[in-house]
Amino acid sequence: MNYETTYNRPAITGKKGTCPVCFDVFSVRDGRTIVRHGFRKSSKYGFQHGYCSGWDKLALEVSDSGAIEALVEYKANTAKAIEAGEVKGDELRRLQMQRPVRIEYVERTVGEWQENYRLLDGEKIPAPTADEMATTIDRQITEIDEKDAKIADLMARLEKAEADAALWEKRAEFQYDKNAELEKKLAE
Repeated sequence: MNYETTYNRPAITGKKGTCPVCFDVFSVRDGRTIVRHGFRKSSKYGFQHGYCSGWDKLALEVSDSGAIEALVEYKANTAKAIEAGEVKGDELRRLQMQRPVRIEYVERTVGEWQENYRLLDGEKIPAPTADEMATTIDRQITEIDEKDAKIADLMARLEKAEADAALWEKRAEFQYDKNAELEKKLAE
């Protein structure tokens, strides 16, 4: 993701804005910053516990700097925690599975916001070159070929499983017939 490509806009026209960390919509203060959210209240006294780190950051409608900052911080903190061995067992496996998915989601979301605001602000976006289009098409063809190979592999596994199931069914019928014959002989 190109962290150099950012946008800055003066203010939000409405009273709501998108949090740059959790991507949910909340009220904004001064037409720019997100209000405190993501906390829980204790049932007895109404104290607030915890909060989303997007609190008091610029809404995504204003700037993507908060999302980029949170993403860089998330990458650094999770990498540090994994390397230091602070996360173990199931929690480590869960983090290793979720980390790339979360990073990809945030990068894609921020990229979409950047693209939308470049279009809204009337920035001229150059058309892709022939080489870029050829590269994109080649990548898509490769992805299709990989998916076709996976489908073929799954179909082969399915056919083998069906053949195995039919064989086991024949064995079960044979065993049933054999048991029925033995029961008849014993009954005589």
